[in-house]
Amino acid sequence: MSTFVDTVAPARFARYLAWANNDAALAHRLYARNVALAEAFYTPLHTLEIVLRNRVDDALSAQFTSNWFNDPAVVRHVPLQRKVQDAHRKLASLGTGLTRGHVVAELSLGFWTGMFNRHQHHLWQHLRPIFVGARGIHRRSVSGQLDDVRGLRNRIAHYEPIVQLNLLNAYQEIETLTQWLSPQAALWTATHSRFLAVCPPQMIIVNNQVDPALTAIL
Repeated sequence: MSTFVDTVAPARFARYLAWANNDAALAHRLYARNVALAEAFYTPLHTLEIVLRNRVDDALSAQFTSNWFNDPAVVRHVPLQRKVQDAHRKLASLGTGLTRGHVVAELSLGFWTGMFNRHQHHLWQHLRPIFVGARGIHRRSVSGQLDDVRGLRNRIAHYEPIVQLNLLNAYQEIETLTQWLSPQAALWTATHSRFLAVCPPQMIIVNNQVDPALTAIL
């Protein structure tokens, strides 16, 4: 009979064993904590992504047209244009009766974060006002933080380890961006998120090993 490690793949589990200094029981707990942390990130990531895309869509619809994402003068960066085309193709395969709202929902987080990269700098004058809870922010800073969030989200979506990251900083970055976009949404996230109850108060992996101070609580 195959074991749990066989099921998830020994090569995948080996990283957790290495972090746990070959303590199998600790490695299993670490793996479980990784899954719990990934789950706990769902609420803040969910809120930020939805608020971000709605704020961007509202701003650009008001400035240009409701189908601004189809306009190469608005979406100038070719990789982002391809993401729009991919969304249209996928939705077309699902049949008729789909609205522009379906397109907005289908566009990936990579598209929405890409709207703040240097290739889209011409939009910053229209997008800066959506950050109603921030002062003195710059496009480059926003773009960098959004790229951090996208990288974390992609790791979670592909079931990659996140326990080795500074997760408290990542959570605070998500909180800050959400607060900038919508203080009300940030309050909702703070009320409903379980992240702080799941995440230890310090980094779990230090010098490529589980912090000894955390072995009892993992």
